[in-house]
Amino acid sequence: MSKQLAAKLSPSAYITNWTDQFGAFFHAVRLEKTMMFFILLLIIAVAAFNLVATLVMVVNDKEADIAIMRTLGATPRMIMSIFIVQGGIIGLIGTLLGILGGIALTLHVTEIVNWIEHVFHVQFISSSVYLVDYLPSELQWSDVTGIGLTALVLSFLATLYPAWQASRLDPVEALRYE
Repeated sequence: MSKQLAAKLSPSAYITNWTDQFGAFFHAVRLEKTMMFFILLLIIAVAAFNLVATLVMVVNDKEADIAIMRTLGATPRMIMSIFIVQGGIIGLIGTLLGILGGIALTLHVTEIVNWIEHVFHVQFISSSVYLVDYLPSELQWSDVTGIGLTALVLSFLATLYPAWQASRLDPVEALRYE
């Protein structure tokens, strides 16, 4: 728009737009958003590792039960599917709770910050330092969808190793000392 306006006005007219004035600021905001996505991705990866560790402990704890199921005719595929379903349900519930909590926090972050500032007599955001004196927040469904799908995919991938480990369990070795 500024280029079209510059073409119509005289060469002595000085025309500027927001990208000339605040381009570095918006670039910094875009970089911050990208970094926040990677930070959230790391948090999700830690949660996925926690899911792997939990399911590995369940497999170790249930070795005798898995061995009995195998001796009763359960195939390794059936055992694997049991742990994949269990991990998938845990991942789905965790993702849904995280999405709902994130949406609630996003929609009410200004009220929450104001309450914390009032209760503890502190001021997080000063209008003398920043352009605003409140914490702005905007819910973007593309971010919610991207992070939610990433969490679901990572939680599914996290279930594969423990499920594979459970399916490889030798019933004879598991029941040897029972």
